[in-house]
Amino acid sequence: MPLTDAAHDSLPYVDPAPTPQQRAAITSLITASLAPERLTTLHPLLPALPPSTFSPLLEQEVARHAAKQPLTGGIDTSRYEALDAPATNSPTSYRSTLQQAYASSTHLHTRNQNLALLEQFGKNAWLVGNAQLEDILRDVERELVDARQQTEEVNKQRKAGQEGVRGEMEGLESAWKKGVRGVVETEIAAEGLRLEILKQMREGVGR
Repeated sequence: MPLTDAAHDSLPYVDPAPTPQQRAAITSLITASLAPERLTTLHPLLPALPPSTFSPLLEQEVARHAAKQPLTGGIDTSRYEALDAPATNSPTSYRSTLQQAYASSTHLHTRNQNLALLEQFGKNAWLVGNAQLEDILRDVERELVDARQQTEEVNKQRKAGQEGVRGEMEGLESAWKKGVRGVVETEIAAEGLRLEILKQMREGVGR
């Protein structure tokens, strides 16, 4: 459903372009006709926004970004750093250090696997991805060319149609102006005749 029911058409190939003064006057009239709350209130025909279903963590991040606060926390990278021997010789401290060493070893092992897979299949995956992107780009460029051709064809038809009726429209406009001028001249003559009749009536009464 359209926001407005009115349809506007212009004759750019027939009508002269408006002057800067006319554009300024038109803009002021449009601005004066718009409601003051147009910048803060949605159009009544627009559907209401669906309720947000963000998780608490995402809402917290959105609030942090809205408040322009720096990002804090994140992944603790200290568990992947080189470990030193514990300061004490207690079994608890050694157990904690050993658990961190296992985590670091697992991380390095997984990273080594990923690098090996990337070295083996990364080039082909990159080439396939590039080929797919090139196909998408060609399709988009083809659609763009088709859209431009259709636009040019519509503009050609529009120009031909307006140029074809230019003479008729200019003749109608000239006849309209002559008709308006004739009406105004007739009213002026009628007013002058009325004043002349009133003058003669006054002179007749005065005699």
